[in-house]
Amino acid sequence: MMVLCPSCHALATDGAFQLQDQYQAKQSPHNRLRGFATGMFYITTSAIIIKAGTNLFVGRGAKIRTEGEELLCLHRTPEGRIEVSLQLNDEADRSLLTLIHNEWVAGDPTLWDMEFKPRHIRIRQRKGAIYLELDARMELVSICGTLWCKGRCVSLERFFLTVGAPHRVKIAGLAFFDQGIELSPDGMFLTNLTDPKTPSAFMPFDPFQDTRTVVETVLGSYAQWQRTAAASLGDAAG
Repeated sequence: MMVLCPSCHALATDGAFQLQDQYQAKQSPHNRLRGFATGMFYITTSAIIIKAGTNLFVGRGAKIRTEGEELLCLHRTPEGRIEVSLQLNDEADRSLLTLIHNEWVAGDPTLWDMEFKPRHIRIRQRKGAIYLELDARMELVSICGTLWCKGRCVSLERFFLTVGAPHRVKIAGLAFFDQGIELSPDGMFLTNLTDPKTPSAFMPFDPFQDTRTVVETVLGSYAQWQRTAAASLGDAAG
C-alpha cells in the first residue's frame, strides 16, 4: 500500500510519478532527509481574534514577545484574510515550528509527533504530552501550548494564560485590544507591542457564552474603543 500527498497523488494519476519512483521515495522520505517539513495553515474566519484559553487577543500586531523576539502575531491582508505568525521553541530554545503569515516550517519530524492538517496543527512529545495545538476549524482561531524563549515561557492553557516563573501570573476572561504581553528581565508588561505610542486596553468578558455572542460583543466593544482612542489622540494632537 502506498499513501501519497495530494500533489504526489496527482502526479501518480497523470503517470508522471512512476511506481519505482514511489517505492524509492518511500524508502527515503524527502522531509526526513532534509530534516524539516513545510506547508500552509489555512484560516477561513474573518474575525481578527485569536483565542488563548479563556482570553482573546484582538487586533493586528504582536501578541507575545520576549526581549524583542515575537512569539505570536496576528495579521490581516489587504483582502481581509487573517494570518498568524508563531515561533515555537523547546526549553533549550531549539526551534520546533516557525509559522510566518500562515506558512509553516517544522523542525526535525523524527523527534516529535507532528500532525499537520490544513486548519489544524498539533505537535506532541513522543510520550503524548501536547506541546502545541493551533486550530482554525471553528469560528475563532485558538491556540494552546507553551511558548519558550530565552528561559521564559507563556503557557496557553485550556482556561488560563500563565506567564512567568518562578512567580506565575494567571490570566483568564480578558479580551486584549491591540495589546500584547512583553516578557523581559524586569518582568511582564501589557502594552501595544507593534507601536507603544498607540493606545491599547483590555476588557473582561464572559468566556462561557456561546462563541457567536462573544465575537459580536467583543468586536462591538473593540470598534467602540477604537473610535474613542482615535478621538482622544485627535484631541491630544490638537
